[in-house]
Amino acid sequence: MFRVLIWDYTGESSKWCETHLDKNTVELVQTITPAEIVPKILLQKNMWDWLLIFERNMRISFETTAKTLKLPLEKIIYALDGKSWVKHPKAIYTLLNDGGGGIS
Repeated sequence: MFRVLIWDYTGESSKWCETHLDKNTVELVQTITPAEIVPKILLQKNMWDWLLIFERNMRISFETTAKTLKLPLEKIIYALDGKSWVKHPKAIYTLLNDGGGGIS
């Protein structure tokens, strides 16, 4: 099982995960919402394998936060961005139930 942490600033993660994540290979650890400033789970890097970020027009803020917190950038995917998934081919085939076909 791969442990996935969701950071959702769009409100779209629940429906998206229901549609695209392979429930046989994915354990959802937690969903972080805008109400949480810097959730402790982000700093507990051993608690998650992938961080899926749901954002729109806030990429620079998330990239800055990730660098500041020294998060493993190779484990961060911007879930609504197909180009981000292409940079993580292992994640496409291990996390998604549709092999990436539904990623736009």
